[in-house]
Amino acid sequence: QPDFVAGHSYGELLALWRAGVFDADALQRISLARGRFMDQATGPDSGAMAAVIADQPAVEEMLRGLPDVSIANLNSPRQTVISGPTTAVERAVEMFIHRGINAKRIPVACAFHSPLVEPAQRRLAEFLETVEFKPAQTSVYSNTLGGPYPGDPAEIRRVLSQQLAQPVRFTQEVESLYAAGARIFVEAG
Repeated sequence: QPDFVAGHSYGELLALWRAGVFDADALQRISLARGRFMDQATGPDSGAMAAVIADQPAVEEMLRGLPDVSIANLNSPRQTVISGPTTAVERAVEMFIHRGINAKRIPVACAFHSPLVEPAQRRLAEFLETVEFKPAQTSVYSNTLGGPYPGDPAEIRRVLSQQLAQPVRFTQEVESLYAAGARIFVEAG
């Protein structure tokens, strides 16, 4: 029995389900809607993502000249994932490599956690209004907040709908879990 649950990107849906916020049927309906809305939002270029072996400030500095590329995941103190239109991400990878920073495209279907999927956010928020949310039975930590979800089901719904286009603050999330007393982390994938 976990004391806390958390997920990384899509895994946050599973964490909310595990905590009893919604049932398995709702999990499947939310999953389907989330994927469909993001697919429809991106158009012909669904975008790309790349892992960069550098911290957030270094990546932010390098991206100043590439406004279409944004930080999508803060996975560890030394790994930042970028996201955006395919050609812009490829240009960013070349720029990082040219400057001696390890960067590599990652095989994904879409530029997750970027402005490219923002149009899906409103549609997901509307869809989530049709799903019953309950208070969590276990403390759930949010990628978007980097800390615990609020207790109110309406606030859980609001934060979850914003998660699509916001960066995954995984490092902060894990640090918050540790500060709350978590010492054994079990990955279920």
